[in-house]
Amino acid sequence: FPCQLCGKVIKSSHTYKRHRTAHLSEYKCPSCDKVFQDRSKLLAHKVAHSDSRPHVCTECGKQYKLASHLKSHMSRSHLPESDRLAFTCEICGKRFSAKGNLTTHVQTTHSDSKPYVCDLCGKGVKTKQALQFHLNSHNGVKQFSCGICFMSFTSRSSMASHTRRHTGEKPYPCKQCSKTFTSSSARSSHRQHVHATSRQHVCPHCSKSFKVLRDLKVHLSIHTGEKPYVCDTCGKAFRVAANFYAHRKTH
Repeated sequence: FPCQLCGKVIKSSHTYKRHRTAHLSEYKCPSCDKVFQDRSKLLAHKVAHSDSRPHVCTECGKQYKLASHLKSHMSRSHLPESDRLAFTCEICGKRFSAKGNLTTHVQTTHSDSKPYVCDLCGKGVKTKQALQFHLNSHNGVKQFSCGICFMSFTSRSSMASHTRRHTGEKPYPCKQCSKTFTSSSARSSHRQHVHATSRQHVCPHCSKSFKVLRDLKVHLSIHTGEKPYVCDTCGKAFRVAANFYAHRKTH
């Protein structure tokens, strides 16, 4: 098991998990105990505990703790739209303020490619950030806490989506019906399962077709007998990730 943070090769999955947890604990905020992947992110976070706002907008006087926040404010609020959204997706026409945002959009929205693979369970994800969040689920690292019930999560987006369940906020409306959702991923899943008419993902064994690639992958395991999700505690294996995670909670 090669560590993706330092390159060291670990012999067992159990030792690998402890090794990764040690990495994460190296960059812990002394004020709130949050942990970070590298020193630069920890230093940027420490600014949140300071009252100093040295970065001032010359247009409106608004003040920010970080230069990056000021730059983001300037591009959002004081640039004409033609300059602010200079990068356009050639597939759907959606426009973005940064090339990196456009690249992420194309990779996560218009591509089924999942080049980042977890070396513990084999799960593939679309972005490096998503892989890190997934690895945190193996390590038990949940650094994002709900301010209402204090439940913890491995990613900020999961925590935000959870918090909306408390507030009742559903800012993601479906354009094809009146239903609204707490997260963009929930809305995307709704669109694929409810409004999509094409069943382009076809099983090569029995010709059964599916609207969503994920559903086809789960179905294929019926033919292959593959159970890729294995419990480290008792060795029980599962075809479906949701069943695996539900089982882990019993330990």
